[in-house]
Amino acid sequence: MNRSRFPAAAVRIACAIALACAAARADALTDLAQAPIPFLVAAPVKPNILFILDDSGSMQWSYLGDEVIPNQYENAVGYRSSLCNKVYYDPQVRYEPPPRADGSLYPQQPFGAASYDGFRADAFTVDLGSAFMAWRSPDSVPPTPAGYTADCWQGSACREKPGGLPNRPGPAHYFVYKGDRPDKLGSGADDDHCRDTGFDESGAGARHWIRVPVGARSGPGGSDETQNFANWFSYYRTRMLAMKTAVGRAFAQLDGNFRVGFSVTSEPGADASRSGFLRIADFTGDHRRRFYEKLYAVVPMSSTPLRAALSKAGRLYAGRLLTGTDDPVQYSCQQNYAILSTDGYWNIDGESAGFGPL
Repeated sequence: MNRSRFPAAAVRIACAIALACAAARADALTDLAQAPIPFLVAAPVKPNILFILDDSGSMQWSYLGDEVIPNQYENAVGYRSSLCNKVYYDPQVRYEPPPRADGSLYPQQPFGAASYDGFRADAFTVDLGSAFMAWRSPDSVPPTPAGYTADCWQGSACREKPGGLPNRPGPAHYFVYKGDRPDKLGSGADDDHCRDTGFDESGAGARHWIRVPVGARSGPGGSDETQNFANWFSYYRTRMLAMKTAVGRAFAQLDGNFRVGFSVTSEPGADASRSGFLRIADFTGDHRRRFYEKLYAVVPMSSTPLRAALSKAGRLYAGRLLTGTDDPVQYSCQQNYAILSTDGYWNIDGESAGFGPL
């Protein structure tokens, strides 16, 4: 008996259409997981972060750049320009006060009475309209205030030199570059204009720099920058002030979903009763408050044992320093970080046996 048959090609096309429809329907009905299945049934594991702050003596310096002192910028325009001294006031930057542990901000600084150290409740104040100095040392006039560390030295204290730019109390100011050798700034070469001692008071002169006295109309677009300069002076003027403010602002973004600890590079142990260490724990409440207290209280005066500080971090995560509930590692899959902030090269000074093997 003869039977009608579909052509083989038609059968194949029909099968393909059926499979495509089935696949489309399956896609429409199936929701893909947005996280690995174990994380859907258990609380996420909080990462550990140990922040390590360099508390070496150079962190107190009010200049940034290894070439600043060798090129003698302290007696030139260079120390007073952010193009040559990277930590000096930059009118294009907005200098915000640092946060406290509870999220509130430190006060805006008054130009007529700016704190010499915005993190010290007992800090003396400076009238930036008449008593500003770019740097202080035992040999400056007047010298570094009692109870504070010199902010300008490298091998020896900074001092004024004949023919150089004076460093005496006066109105706050900075310098704007108008020269034609921007690629040479900081080079120490003969045409490195950071070494200039001459300047103009306006753009009409032929010298490479314009001195800008800080005032109510000296900022970008004729704006009042007295507040901004005062905040820079109190919270950013030195390497350590800038680092405290930057770290405080960065960690303000973290919450109880992170576990955070703190150590300075000079602290060899893991005793939380000491000012230079805080064990790792949930970044909330009293622990968060203590983190900010210890961070903001650091006084730079040690060496730079960076190798030893990182060795201690490794031993901490390996369970060699703290045990039990103080051991930061809670799970084998936990992420563990050490963030080291430093301004220079490591040295062996201060690498005591207390840090453990390097």
